[in-house]
Amino acid sequence: ADGRAGAGQRPLRRAGKPAEVAAAWYANRHGLRRSRVRPLQQDRLSARRVRVLVLADAGNGHLRTALVEVRLGPSGWEVR
Repeated sequence: ADGRAGAGQRPLRRAGKPAEVAAAWYANRHGLRRSRVRPLQQDRLSARRVRVLVLADAGNGHLRTALVEVRLGPSGWEVR
């Protein structure tokens, strides 16, 4: 996953921290419980953009990682 919402998907917006928003977005996008997705690391790309590395436990011993880019918009942090 490249961290971008596909066509027809609304961006997930939250007022929380970028890592929390990225993990919640990834869990929602892949049909996982939020408790199975953990943010591991984040890189600040600019004052309004953060890239978050998330680790997801997909079950049956399958672990997935993804980079999710989060942007600061007027209503808080969001994934576009």
